[in-house]
Amino acid sequence: MPYSEPLSPVPNQTTITETDKASYPWLEWFRQVRGILNELNYSRDYGGFNQTTDQTPTAINTAQVVPFSHYLQDGVSIVDGSKITIKRTGLYKIDFSTQITSTSSSIKNVWFWPRVNGVDVGGFTMKHTLSSNNETEVVSRHGIFSLSANDYLQVMWAADSTNVKLGAVAATAFSPASPAALLAVIQLR
Repeated sequence: MPYSEPLSPVPNQTTITETDKASYPWLEWFRQVRGILNELNYSRDYGGFNQTTDQTPTAINTAQVVPFSHYLQDGVSIVDGSKITIKRTGLYKIDFSTQITSTSSSIKNVWFWPRVNGVDVGGFTMKHTLSSNNETEVVSRHGIFSLSANDYLQVMWAADSTNVKLGAVAATAFSPASPAALLAVIQLR
């Protein structure tokens, strides 16, 4: 079957002519594959957030939000210091980690969980126990969330003692500072 209309342009060429098609049959295939790859590799939204100061519970057994500031973002932003807001509907990987530090030798429990649009999300809660004075532990969890445009995510926490904190670590002569908490939100699709 003869070729009847010009194909879309390729670099440095305005159209593919009948002669070009006969001489370079791969050009049309390349154009189609390039279009498919462009569709598959659409830009994905992301955001990286941290808390660089200590956070202590205001009261025992009381849910409170972990505040964050951003350090890297595109399409995932922060509103009111704690609401991680999603720009586009999609599937997102959420990674959270924090350093918790005991400030007494009594046993204390700390809980962390996600909240989406003001509603606690079950199945993701972490509980950690500390018992020694100045004991520091890193607690982390990741999950996959289906989120819609304009949804917001918050990280919540509570403790059964006020002798615990989300602890930031100051820089030393040999090591940079460490934040009290980190949150990464990456769109998967």
